[in-house]
Amino acid sequence: MVQNFKVTLRSIGPDNVEGDHIICNSALKAWDAAQNLLDSYTFSVEGGQVIVKVDWQPMRDMYEEYNEFLWRTEQGIYTEEEVFAIFDQRGGVTWNRAIIDAQVVILPNQDSLKESRAGAYLSAFLLHAFLAMNLSAPGSFSLNRASYPVESRILDEETLIYFDEAFEFAWYQSLEAQWPHIGYIPLNQVCEWLGGLNLGIRQVATTRTETALFALLHACSSERALNSLMWLAHTLEALYDSPYVSISKVLKERIGLFLGVPDDKQNYLRKSLNALYEVRSAFVHGRMRVTHPLQDDLLDPDIVQANNNVPKAVDFAYLMSVATLQEMIRKNWKEIRFSETCFGIPL
Repeated sequence: MVQNFKVTLRSIGPDNVEGDHIICNSALKAWDAAQNLLDSYTFSVEGGQVIVKVDWQPMRDMYEEYNEFLWRTEQGIYTEEEVFAIFDQRGGVTWNRAIIDAQVVILPNQDSLKESRAGAYLSAFLLHAFLAMNLSAPGSFSLNRASYPVESRILDEETLIYFDEAFEFAWYQSLEAQWPHIGYIPLNQVCEWLGGLNLGIRQVATTRTETALFALLHACSSERALNSLMWLAHTLEALYDSPYVSISKVLKERIGLFLGVPDDKQNYLRKSLNALYEVRSAFVHGRMRVTHPLQDDLLDPDIVQANNNVPKAVDFAYLMSVATLQEMIRKNWKEIRFSETCFGIPL
């Protein structure tokens, strides 16, 4: 059985790449590599295989054109008025949206693998690509309102919402502070690492690294900073195998061991971890100020100051999570383990 899809991706906008050629050029390199590394993916399922094929060329072209636009803007070739005019004229079509062709092939054609499930495998592959691209070049692939048509009595299209902005901002923070290290990792190295984890279509994590990756995806799918913070704390605790007590203290020690904290960053790490877990504790134990779900400062300007420590804690948690996962990929480690040793001195 073969089913074809048209997938609409909305990936680049004026608030996304923000004119940084280091990040945009890295994204372009990753998309060049994706043409061969992420053009096809095979899921092993009971009774057969499911092969997902995707043509990423429109995404690659979109990044190339946007990179050229950034260069011309920075060189002063475009005036500010022309920049806004270009976005007004083309932003909704060229840089905010690409339509790619995808195909799902189910082998053999069995009743147990119904056609209606083809979209589920496509979604699973898109999330695999989301992780691979953003661990290779953070901020290179958004699934914000990505969609494809489906035949269902309930809805006419499947929509995925996973944001890449936090990956990108983590990279900006790393570049600005010079610690921890976040950078471009060749996509083939990332794909080999993810392949070694054998995630497949598993929906329930069975290892700490799987737990961290699944929790990170939950954080990326949330439009509320507080929700993201809860999942990111889960990500860090899974990565560093933290205990149920003295969490921030143990995390500080283990992050220091793994990422190598410079002397001038020790205080920053300690304060940031304490702030992160103070926010989480305030939420869990009912000490946090509860805001209206709209959170609209036009209706009430006090919303700006209410819980304004949450976004900063979320940014820090993303920074540590992405840096840790990238370092694991560089070292080709599937898990970080810590041990306490005991030895005696003979008489």
